[in-house]
Amino acid sequence: MKTFFKVLLGLAAIPLAWIVYAYVLATLWDWFIVPEFGVKPLSYVAALGIALIVGLLTRDTESANIKAEYKEKKTLLEAVLFAVMYPLMILTMGWLIKLIFS
Repeated sequence: MKTFFKVLLGLAAIPLAWIVYAYVLATLWDWFIVPEFGVKPLSYVAALGIALIVGLLTRDTESANIKAEYKEKKTLLEAVLFAVMYPLMILTMGWLIKLIFS
């Protein structure tokens, strides 16, 4: 039963992380890119697509191997929390920059 719960939690975390990443990217885009360059705001779907493309193009295989070793040691809950909290920390940093420099 514990294994089933872990798999279910892991599967539920993936779309949640995607939604958080798309929200963060679209929000940061609206705060910094739209006013500076006069481009259109991003939809959440476009933001997710851009995030996936950038991640694909900037993936470093050596650091990915190190991350894979680290991932083996962390728990599923830690992985889920990191997947959701990391983009929210980036959003907070962007908000502070916008607040201070705008």
